[in-house]
Amino acid sequence: MSWIYFNEEHTMLRKMVREFAINEIKPLAQKVDSEGLFPAESIQKMADLGLMGIPWDEKYGGTNMDTLSLVIAIEEIGKVCSSTAATMMAHTS
Repeated sequence: MSWIYFNEEHTMLRKMVREFAINEIKPLAQKVDSEGLFPAESIQKMADLGLMGIPWDEKYGGTNMDTLSLVIAIEEIGKVCSSTAATMMAHTS
């Protein structure tokens, strides 16, 4: 069951997504939630980082990462904005 444990790639991904979420998503989170906005700019930045294509094969424009990587990214984004995390879950599921 080694697939449930982080490897170095997972640790680096968590750090990167956490920093991105705090710097880019958190400042807009209250407005997104209170006004019911779609965070298009944040979603585009997430796509530019490859986060919106984590589970998809590279031939389809994805990053071909494992399911644990997807869970890590959603968790870190969800810590600062549940709406943006829900959008990511809907897109990548």
